[in-house]
Amino acid sequence: MAVAHADPSTRLRLIVDAAGVLSPVIRANLISEASRIWSKEHVSLVTEDDGHCLATDPETVAVRIDVGNDTQSGDAGLGAIRFSPDGRPESVIALNLDSVVRIATSAPVMGVHPALWPAGLRQEIIARALGRALAHEIGHYLLRSPHHTSSGLMQARYKGSAIGNPSDRLFALTSPDRARLRIALAAPLDHEPVCPILATR
Repeated sequence: MAVAHADPSTRLRLIVDAAGVLSPVIRANLISEASRIWSKEHVSLVTEDDGHCLATDPETVAVRIDVGNDTQSGDAGLGAIRFSPDGRPESVIALNLDSVVRIATSAPVMGVHPALWPAGLRQEIIARALGRALAHEIGHYLLRSPHHTSSGLMQARYKGSAIGNPSDRLFALTSPDRARLRIALAAPLDHEPVCPILATR
């Protein structure tokens, strides 16, 4: 059975953490993680760090890092993107730093308890979790949908042991989402905000 995928030339430009909340290392690693996940779906994420011009201007999404919004219950979600009632996503993604850190450091990774993680490993795991949360929100944007799936990248919630694990097998689109991606990318976006709703994770 043939699997539909996005055009290999599909690009999305990201403006990540313009406010400078994150350290340069964590910022770079989260971008790398999100890019690696989406490269498997034939989508290239580019930033101002890439230092090259593109033949055509890709859609641009700003990624904001929010702090102080963790409810400790997980209700705040790891990230959010707003949608208008007609299904158009806005071009701003918010990542909830406190929630991501709490979830990512809530479980052992590769059998090592969080209390025993050296500083470098802790930063690596947090960056990986942020990158996966970003990849999920980019999924909402590219699929033009606030809905979640029961498995794969677009499922609503992940355990800390999964979001920080080096294995990314849980962070892929399902076959139906790949088919939807192909259709969604064929339709241009028009960003006119109308009574937005939230897609959170």
